[in-house]
Amino acid sequence: MDIEAKKQPITRIRESYFSSVTDMNRYENLEDITIIWLDSQMNESLDCFDTQLRLRHIINYLLTFDNIDACVDYIQSYVQDEKLFFIVSGIDGELIIPKIHFLPKISSIYVFCADKARHEQWIKLYSKIRGIFIEKDSLFKKLTSDVTFCLNNLLPISVLGRSNIIQKSIRDLTSEGATFMWFQLLIEILTHMEYSKSEKRELLQICQVQYRHNDAENKKIVEFETTYSANQAVWWYTRDSFLFRLLNKALRTENFDIIYKFRSFIADLHRQLVEMHSVQTQTLSSNETFYRGQRLPFDELNKLKENINGYLSMNTFLSASTSSEVALMYSGDGEDRPTLESVIFEIEISTSVSPFANIKTVSYFKTENEVLFTIGSIFRIKDVLPQTDTIWLVQLVMDKRENQDIEQLTEHLKKEIGDK
Repeated sequence: MDIEAKKQPITRIRESYFSSVTDMNRYENLEDITIIWLDSQMNESLDCFDTQLRLRHIINYLLTFDNIDACVDYIQSYVQDEKLFFIVSGIDGELIIPKIHFLPKISSIYVFCADKARHEQWIKLYSKIRGIFIEKDSLFKKLTSDVTFCLNNLLPISVLGRSNIIQKSIRDLTSEGATFMWFQLLIEILTHMEYSKSEKRELLQICQVQYRHNDAENKKIVEFETTYSANQAVWWYTRDSFLFRLLNKALRTENFDIIYKFRSFIADLHRQLVEMHSVQTQTLSSNETFYRGQRLPFDELNKLKENINGYLSMNTFLSASTSSEVALMYSGDGEDRPTLESVIFEIEISTSVSPFANIKTVSYFKTENEVLFTIGSIFRIKDVLPQTDTIWLVQLVMDKRENQDIEQLTEHLKKEIGDK
């Protein structure tokens, strides 16, 4: 076989891949992060192809630019809800970073170039720059770590003030109070329905479309399709895969179409936690305390301060730790101020209420002593106070009284809906 013949399959694969990148704008990004790569010297070499392929294994939704003006226009007009991770060459970075660094949608910036010494001084002016990277492997390692941290900090919550508990009509609830209660009703429905194999097929179809150009994630989708069983729900949820990323984005953005596609998996995960909870409570004390380190936008922290003795709903499956030291590590110790505040949630619970379980034996990461609360778990906001100069302590309580208050309101609203 001659050299040209050998090159043809590689060329076809490369051309197919680059065409897939150019059509990214044609479908919705169902993950929480978009990655943008700007390099005016970008070409269609095998090295460039390999870099893009490996980036897609970290963040599925990748957009590339070789023109600074076009890139600036795109970023400044970007209205989607995703976080933007931005990779740029050193020369292009000097020109574009001053124009975009201040934008809240820009989460992190990575300078990817061969001449580190040339750019070490000016990058000190920009706090979102995560470093200068000469080697691809070091860039991918840092990017993977930052993506994991970012996804774990996108916590969908809603707050119900005490005044809403007194209200006896849907129309009297505040807007956020109504959202809070509608979510509780939705989760109750989804976790109590019976499902067949058709729901799994619906979920697989939307995942296959979203990751149709991502070979690494497609392998996980095939694995899920062929091996998944309901008693593996926790294992799949704790794995970094399409399930964790798509479900949490849908919950955070209240994308009910996508949430509905996940209905059978949500029910499986909830039921596995219920089963584990019923076994584990036999050996637990009546009250336990868990911790979660988090970085919250200032307005969300302020909302918690304004609703002491109100209620906080975690509109996802909430993970926490038995260790306050682990929570402290994840809180960030004020390093993201003023954009984000470092918070430690101290969660006091009566072990007889809402399902939660220590998932160490069934998690994908069996070395972590992690507790997982079921979706929509509700806590009373006991207090919000400074723990140090850089960290806030949010004290949450979950006991029978809290559950009874919400259950009474939920039942009343269900009756009101049924009477209409």
